Amino acid sequence: MTGCIAATQNPHDIINMLKLNKRNRDKLVETSTSISPYNPVNIIVQSKGNGNYLLPATWSMKHGTENDGKYPAAQPMINVPVSRLTEDTYAEHMREHRCLVPVNGFYLWRLNGQVYYVHADSGEPLLIAGLYIVNKEKRKGDIGEFEFTVITNDTVGRLRLITDYMPVLIDRAHVDIWLERRELSAGERTDMWLRSEDIAATLRFHEVDRLNLTTAITPDTPVAMNGTTSLFGEVEDDDWGALRIDGIPSPYEVDARSGTKKTAAEWGVSWPLRDGWKKRLERAWRDARDRVRGPHLPTWEELDATPSYGDRRSAAWGVTDSGSGWKKNLEQQICQRYGQRPERAR
Repeated sequence: MTGCIAATQNPHDIINMLKLNKRNRDKLVETSTSISPYNPVNIIVQSKGNGNYLLPATWSMKHGTENDGKYPAAQPMINVPVSRLTEDTYAEHMREHRCLVPVNGFYLWRLNGQVYYVHADSGEPLLIAGLYIVNKEKRKGDIGEFEFTVITNDTVGRLRLITDYMPVLIDRAHVDIWLERRELSAGERTDMWLRSEDIAATLRFHEVDRLNLTTAITPDTPVAMNGTTSLFGEVEDDDWGALRIDGIPSPYEVDARSGTKKTAAEWGVSWPLRDGWKKRLERAWRDARDRVRGPHLPTWEELDATPSYGDRRSAAWGVTDSGSGWKKNLEQQICQRYGQRPERAR
């Protein structure tokens, strides 16, 4: 679930960057580092004849009606998964009322309560896909007149380490197509979902040390992050921190906790412990990391520990040619990234 976003860029800069219509400029919401559901957010919609423009909307969308009191009102939705967009409840909104939420980043929660801030590597705003409605019970021009919900999909790549769902992201090339008030073709939807996965694979994220969601929505809302690029360091030992992957403990966790009967059961290791259990766990964890991380450049140490192409790790480095030059090609790439090979200890 996406339960908090950061919109720290001046909305007027967003208007200029995306070449939006300048209507409603005096009614836009101020920037904030933590905006939670049921609060106002600037969204991008398309008006027939007026192009794309920013307007303030409330983050929660009531998708049903009370039906004259015969049935309870539907619960407001802050997220809706892609898999439900074809349901009657959302089909009309998906056809006529698609929107974009420009953000600088968003927050994801792990099951253990740890919060991560996710953002583009370039620092540019992200465009989250959403649906909106017009609340006819509100006066025209009021902030609550428009309500929206965020569309989510399965997480991809490294973000799988945090949670199962993340917001769908729309690239700039598809902005006009997404906002057009018409039904999208199956091909257009597929292209956008795939492009969203491509964008997600490039995102960076950091542990958040403190995030007070009850603080007033102002630009001064405190969000303290640690100084490391958690899970994205270039040095292997800093790359994936102490996170478990598919339930497998990292070498850091294994070293930090004693190998008791309780921890062995938690880690899926047979008891009593047998020789080599730590190495087997580490190998399983690194293999799982490579599956999630996808093709990447090895360090000099990793390359030196892999004498032949047949080693399973070479596939994780994107090596597809088993010819004699595969290792030399990798060495050139590593040299460009990490510098010359360090002298080996004699």
